[in-house]
Amino acid sequence: MGSTMMGRPIVNKHQAFAFHRPAALWVAQIFVDLPFAMTNIMCYSLIAYFSTGLYRTAGAFFTFYLYIVVGYVVMTLFFRSVGVVCPDFDYAMKFAAVIITFFVLSSGYLLPYNFIPWWIRWTFWIKYLLPRPLVLVSVNGSPVSYGFSAMMENEFKHVNFTCAPANLVPSGPSYTDIANQVCTLAGSVTGSDLVIGSEYITQQYNYRPSEQWRNFGILIVFGAFFMALNCLLSEIVLWGASGRTVTFFQKENKERKALNEQLARSKHQRKVDKSVQDKQAQQLKITSKKVLTWENLNYDVPVGGKQLRLLNNISGYVKPGQLTALMGASGAGKTTLLDVLANRKNIGVITGDVLIDAQPRGIEFQRGTAYCEQLDVHEGMSHFLVNLILGTQTVREALRFSAYLRQPHEVPKAEKDAHVEEVISLLEMEDIADAIIGDPTVGLPVADRKRVTIGVELAAKPQLLLFLDEPSSGLDSQSAFNIVRFLKKLAGAGQAILCTIHQPNASLFENFDRLLLLERGGRTVYFGDIGEDAAVLREYLRKNGAECPRDANPAEFMLEAIGAGSAPRVGDRDWGDIWNESEEFAAVKKTIVDLKNERSQAHDDEVVSGTGEYATPLKYQVIEVTKRMNMTFWRSPNYGSPNTHKW
Repeated sequence: MGSTMMGRPIVNKHQAFAFHRPAALWVAQIFVDLPFAMTNIMCYSLIAYFSTGLYRTAGAFFTFYLYIVVGYVVMTLFFRSVGVVCPDFDYAMKFAAVIITFFVLSSGYLLPYNFIPWWIRWTFWIKYLLPRPLVLVSVNGSPVSYGFSAMMENEFKHVNFTCAPANLVPSGPSYTDIANQVCTLAGSVTGSDLVIGSEYITQQYNYRPSEQWRNFGILIVFGAFFMALNCLLSEIVLWGASGRTVTFFQKENKERKALNEQLARSKHQRKVDKSVQDKQAQQLKITSKKVLTWENLNYDVPVGGKQLRLLNNISGYVKPGQLTALMGASGAGKTTLLDVLANRKNIGVITGDVLIDAQPRGIEFQRGTAYCEQLDVHEGMSHFLVNLILGTQTVREALRFSAYLRQPHEVPKAEKDAHVEEVISLLEMEDIADAIIGDPTVGLPVADRKRVTIGVELAAKPQLLLFLDEPSSGLDSQSAFNIVRFLKKLAGAGQAILCTIHQPNASLFENFDRLLLLERGGRTVYFGDIGEDAAVLREYLRKNGAECPRDANPAEFMLEAIGAGSAPRVGDRDWGDIWNESEEFAAVKKTIVDLKNERSQAHDDEVVSGTGEYATPLKYQVIEVTKRMNMTFWRSPNYGSPNTHKW
């Protein structure tokens, strides 16, 4: 059932592309699974059958094995049918738990039919309401009961029991004539201490050996029925097969309706008056002037008893109002450098200086920075809880939650809400502000989720730096361009931004102000301005023997020049050595020294509020998290389900 639920999106996609019908997959899956299952069942049967001392003949053993295989196929088809018909995994687990419990209880072993309490015998009374051909099927009620009864009949029809003297009635030293005694076991006969196995299970459990192969036939019928049901339901019930993302919006109340009307009027006004639109786009202002610098940065990790260097003597800086691109070949250390600068590495050895205004990073550093991961995971918790919360949270609520907990506690709530509205306006999310985030299948599409990821970090009002790891990953060209355009607007508002980018096109690349290019081994190839139409970068490459054609994309050409692309390296020289010996590198080192001197002497009030690790006290955090979880469960009629939006 689990594989059925998890594989359903792929099945729906194949059906949407007219690859094959879902029924074809489920039929084929049984034939693929059966050989592996038969091997596993054989290993189990060899251990279980002989270790428990069951009747040791080839016929009895292979009959035992046959019923387990057939029972496996029947129950697999049954639970796949449950998985197909249920809207999500939570519903399926509820139904499965109830059904399998009923199957086991009604198998006739834990509760023999003769000993079932009257208040649950109704499960067997239904047989009197069925037509005669169905009465036989309803006697035991489930595939489990038929398979188990057949295995009991297979064993007990071969064995007989000798009753122990203590179980003879009457018993004692004076009772020596077996003709006047009877065994207390079911199926016994007066005057004999021998109990026939077939008679024992007939009277004790209502199992009759004569019905053994009838039960096998019923199992085959069950399997054919569940197979047909599985195929039919897979063609009719198409959960999540709409072919498009469905966005759900929060129900409006008076306050929300007034706010939406106000936003609609504001949006209409911005469309009419372009100057108002530009002014609104620059409404968010970052006043921080802090500068992040790093010099001779190295990062070593233990691998196989040795130290592997991932970053090698990297130097650079990020200034407010600049959008810096971090590029390089796969494995060059882009994400590693981002994590080291963001103080997110807890293994390995980091050497070199990473300074904020010539001062070491303090415990409050991570509160003053924002980090957008490549995957849109907004919370540091289990995947289940992330889906549960985001499945019921709107964009505005997610941004407000981030602002409430990550902005300084002394900032008024109204001011935090106002900042959230500015972020929504800056990222042009007015249309989806009250939409459920959900997941890419049911909820916001990938491009909008990426904007929400950035917005959640901006809502925290980072005073130092915004880190982004592959913000355009998984997006089409237009969506990627919009994301970079939003980042350019943020940089224009005064935010310092450092983000990794993978093979951007020319129009995307020209939006960045500076470039930090790495080669394999974690060495710097270039760090500096890009220039209009990448003029500065082109000149650096030309000066060192790599002439970039005018009609070529400089972002692709530079990767090929250093050996990171599909083409061979241009020239035989190592571009890391070229950079270390260049005038540009000397200028970068001088600039870093000047920035540290300038910022160390600056007497402004740019201090990350508070000195603790968290921006708000524990009591406030507990209150806000409790509110959010209560709201999440209130909006989830199917308790704990990440994909239910019936509120």
